[in-house]
Amino acid sequence: DVRGLRGRQFNEDAGPMAHPVRPESYISMDNFYTATVYSKGAEVVRMYSTLLGIDGFRKGMDLYFERHDGTGVTCDDFRAAMADANDVDLEQFGLWYSTPGTPVVSFSHLYDDETGTFSLTLSQSSKSDQALHIPVSVGLLDKSTGEEVVPTQILELKKEKQTFEFPGLKGDVIPSILRDFSAPVKLVSESGENDEESLAFLAARDTDGFNRWEAGQVLYTDAIFQNMRDEVSETTLGYVHEAFSRTLGGEETTDYSIQAYALTLPSESTLAEEVDVVDPIAIHKSRGAVKKGIARKLYSEIKAKYDVLTEAMEAEGGEFKVDATSIG
Repeated sequence: DVRGLRGRQFNEDAGPMAHPVRPESYISMDNFYTATVYSKGAEVVRMYSTLLGIDGFRKGMDLYFERHDGTGVTCDDFRAAMADANDVDLEQFGLWYSTPGTPVVSFSHLYDDETGTFSLTLSQSSKSDQALHIPVSVGLLDKSTGEEVVPTQILELKKEKQTFEFPGLKGDVIPSILRDFSAPVKLVSESGENDEESLAFLAARDTDGFNRWEAGQVLYTDAIFQNMRDEVSETTLGYVHEAFSRTLGGEETTDYSIQAYALTLPSESTLAEEVDVVDPIAIHKSRGAVKKGIARKLYSEIKAKYDVLTEAMEAEGGEFKVDATSIG
């Protein structure tokens, strides 16, 4: 759950208790029961699957159990099994185990209309003395039609700064970056400003469920912080309402639990992670103000959705269920 990771583990990474997934020392075993060891550690394991694919990950697991079933093992034993089974070099990837803090990946992009080439530049910064090996899942959507013109690809960011090119395009595109939350990092624009028009586009049209949710979350966050600074932008609110309305009316999914997540504003702990000086009262008030503003602006649409779901539940006899559709 990305919300849980950001709300708890990212905060741990940013505070005085920050430590790597594999601590070099400890006072007592209780020190190992942390969000970093468990949650971030799980994300590191998931990155193996992202880099190697499902089949490659399974090959690595088979070799791992063949070598170590019933014995004590280390993180390096697991990494070696993944590398050997797939004949790849994962030495640099091992830095994830010894690097505290949350890495930051910055992006910028440029489209060359003459050659039909889209260039995506990624930069990384972390507390490691060397560049990390970061899998960044990327897809491209046509800016005019919303069609996915380049399906998800895994870009391997292994230097402090790399540029990846996508030739042969027929028009400008919107990049969908860090799909499926392919790495536990913070993704920021190189300019420091969010492209709210592109975020609204992704929130409405992205084929990746996580990035559709993420685009909405960034828009909601912008609106909340603008409210905190008393600098409310009608343009931003327009994009927020558009994203919320499209998500609420989306008929392409029957998993209402996912839809409910997409309609939920960022938690106060997640918002606190985005500021240098945390003002809990201001965050609480501003989040509430944006939430009320959405409710008032889109009351009729929210009520209509509620009525549809209520009618569907009553048609099934009103039976209590705990499946995804009912939970949503």
